[in-house]
Amino acid sequence: MNPVDPLELLKEKSLFDVYRLGGRIPRKPLYKFVEATTAVALLFWAVTSGKDATHLAPIVREWGDLGFGFATAILGFLLAGFAIFTAIMRMDVALLMASETHEKSGLSYLKYNFVAFVQVFAEYLAFVAVYVFLKLFCMPGGLLSMSLRGLPRYSDEIRMAAALAGIVLIGWFLVHLVVRLQAFVFNVYHVVMTMISLEAARAEGRREPGAGPDG
Repeated sequence: MNPVDPLELLKEKSLFDVYRLGGRIPRKPLYKFVEATTAVALLFWAVTSGKDATHLAPIVREWGDLGFGFATAILGFLLAGFAIFTAIMRMDVALLMASETHEKSGLSYLKYNFVAFVQVFAEYLAFVAVYVFLKLFCMPGGLLSMSLRGLPRYSDEIRMAAALAGIVLIGWFLVHLVVRLQAFVFNVYHVVMTMISLEAARAEGRREPGAGPDG
């Protein structure tokens, strides 16, 4: 087992720093395709539906309410499960994972697997933040609505563009959260298999246990 550098484990100083490490974990093309297709389909529907901004804005708020209930319920479940998982994780296995480096990402196996978890937490928190923004500024008579109505020129076009952006953003985000949830479930399975394979590799004198988590 290689020596573990405590400073390397504590290098990240914020949630954003940890989230940025997730860029080293490749996402599957299928996930990108599903999310891109969702965004295009939602934009096509909103443009061709014949609805104006007055009718699209309530849909955005309704989807936001749906997503907020889903995100907060799932986030609580994920955090509780993650806390239990880390509490029962054996320290010698954690040290072993921290001592071995994943070749493609340059991260230790401990960070490589745990960053995949933190990515999901961060994105669920991001949706909650978007929802809070909607509630504070985008309600009828809210700051954004009043600002758009106060524009002397092209106000209808700008309101329509804002409504279309809301439809695409919230709809895409909802699908993204579902995709990330299934990735999280797989990653729980994968991190357990990684621990077992590292133990087996150490016993046999090997170093590389296998593929990385699901992005």
